[in-house]
Amino acid sequence: MIRELEYLREKLKEKGFKLTPQRRAILDIILETEGKHLSAEEIYDLVKVKCPDIGLSLIHISEPTRPY
Repeated sequence: MIRELEYLREKLKEKGFKLTPQRRAILDIILETEGKHLSAEEIYDLVKVKCPDIGLSLIHISEPTRPY
């Protein structure tokens, strides 16, 4: 999981984004649910537990393309 996180961190950096705590929570959920095809709303529901102040729009903006 660390390798995938580093890959995604670099991709965010290339696009001019920082790995904020909210984006980190999103990436953690995506990596934890690898192999499942979650909708943005499903990701939002899971992330909301860790980051109650997150907005659904950030989920849509932050959804990375998986490298595999």
